[in-house]
Amino acid sequence: MELINTTRDVRMHLLLAVLVCLTQSAFAQGVTDPEIAPQQSTTGPLPPPGVAPKVEAEAEPDAGETTITGVPGYAWRHGCGPTAVGMVLGYYDGHGFDDLFPGSASTQTADVDQGIASQGGAGDPKHHEDYSLPKESGSAVLPDKSAPPTGDEHPHDCVADFMKTSWSSAGNKYGWSWSTHVAPAFTSYAQLRNPRYLPTVAQYKMSTGALSWTLLTQEIDNDRPMVFLVDTDGNGGTDHFVTVVGYRDAPSQQYGCLDTWSPVDVIRWCDFAVMASGQSWGIYAGWTFELSLSTDPVVRRYDAGLGSLPDAQGWPLYDTDPAQPECFLDAGALHQGPTSASGNQAWLRSDLPFSFSTGDFVLEATVKVVQSTVVDPCRAGYVLAVVDHLGRIFRIWLASDRVYLFNLENNDCSATGQVLNLDTTDDFHTYRLIVDGTIGRLYVDTDPNAALILAIGPPNASFSTDTVAFGDLATDAWSESLTSSVAYGHSEHTLTVTEINETWGTVLIQPDLSRYLFGSEVTLVAQAVEGKRLRQWQIFDPNFPGDANHAEIDTNTTTTVVVDDDREVQAVWKCGSGVDAALPLLPMMGMALVVLAFRRGRRC
Repeated sequence: MELINTTRDVRMHLLLAVLVCLTQSAFAQGVTDPEIAPQQSTTGPLPPPGVAPKVEAEAEPDAGETTITGVPGYAWRHGCGPTAVGMVLGYYDGHGFDDLFPGSASTQTADVDQGIASQGGAGDPKHHEDYSLPKESGSAVLPDKSAPPTGDEHPHDCVADFMKTSWSSAGNKYGWSWSTHVAPAFTSYAQLRNPRYLPTVAQYKMSTGALSWTLLTQEIDNDRPMVFLVDTDGNGGTDHFVTVVGYRDAPSQQYGCLDTWSPVDVIRWCDFAVMASGQSWGIYAGWTFELSLSTDPVVRRYDAGLGSLPDAQGWPLYDTDPAQPECFLDAGALHQGPTSASGNQAWLRSDLPFSFSTGDFVLEATVKVVQSTVVDPCRAGYVLAVVDHLGRIFRIWLASDRVYLFNLENNDCSATGQVLNLDTTDDFHTYRLIVDGTIGRLYVDTDPNAALILAIGPPNASFSTDTVAFGDLATDAWSESLTSSVAYGHSEHTLTVTEINETWGTVLIQPDLSRYLFGSEVTLVAQAVEGKRLRQWQIFDPNFPGDANHAEIDTNTTTTVVVDDDREVQAVWKCGSGVDAALPLLPMMGMALVVLAFRRGRRC
């Protein structure tokens, strides 16, 4: 018998996201020196007067020097601080974390420049327009968009934003940065680019001995570039951030750095000495950096079947009208409303960072609308709203007889949204929004014909970033609803389906989606051709505690597996009828074998 092999690859990503820490504590761990006081960089795109030029002949290390290969040299980009941190990020971009900058970061491309310190124009202001302008020409710090009122600046999108470079509110002139913002800049930017990344940053002061020769050589020997804050001209005060890529013992203990000044790829060698008057390139403090990928699946979920209201499951209530009727649990669902037409009653969550740019965001909600009114052509009484890390938004409005998908603000109907005519009141429906990096696709009950498609919109959200909300968010519409569950996050898993002898039978996958959230149930239905029948399913879970060969047997035509661990599912068909003893899985026996393997894999 000829074997017919068909391979069907479906990207099934399992959520691996990490909680954002807006300070240095959770993911910016390391030595905390109580004697470290904030210090500032003050240099510009050219070295201060009196700083010796680099020796180009030293571009290639000799036998007595140890350097890290692959650290790109970048030129001063609206600040030495973000440029120095940017070189560390550029190094990691070329060593397994390739979405820190779009494209290759081995050279200073336009995309790298934008990642270090973004620049737009009068109609599209970025870091340079909001914080670098007006440029100071005297001793006074000139106010910029970092000064009150808040909300008139662009969403953070680059290292310099997170480092508060040039911020007048932080006492920075153009290009200046503080030492206290090194760790938040590395951490927040890395997680902006990929919420699964786990950055670790530690700060060490030179004068206390925390920044030692042993520490420097250890980091370089392990291919981990550092950042130093130094005094280039030896006047006893800090002025410049550099990226440290090497060390040597002769003619003295020295560190090698990329200093952001031309020629950018030539290493400058400086004495490993504490900052002091008369000591050029003396060191105030240094930072170590590590980057890893989270292996722990994280999802934010509300499940009414657990028997509690959203507040008890980490979803705070946003209620603007004390007269709103109280919500309650009704047969495993959250009953809300009828809400008032003049207030909001919704649940919001903002403790999981996510970005539409990474291409694997999923929102999934199972809702039955009892009644939901419509106001204007762009909103209804019940809403599912998502705002990503950059402030970009999708809103899913559920009216009684239709579904809207919009990518603008609550009251902004200037752009045409997408509308699907649907009776949302007849039963529970599952709404799945999958964002692939540029496009959002809303599926209803996994029906490909019941889908709305809309491009990602501009940053314009009135809510806090990294926020998901569900309930009534229309002040002039009202709704009554039953919500069974809401879940969202990033995903990272692969499902591979291999069919052998497929003419004997097939498998229907429900829901058949490109991505699923951790904990989602996937139903597999055996469809044998006429004259054949399913004998059994065998579900192998190598992660079952204590037994790598653990297997479960199911003789039904339908089985359900949960997207959580690595699994392998086999469906076996047999000719004829009747009950026979278990047969070996051999083609000559006239059977079909379908294998579905859930495999953890890094997103590419």
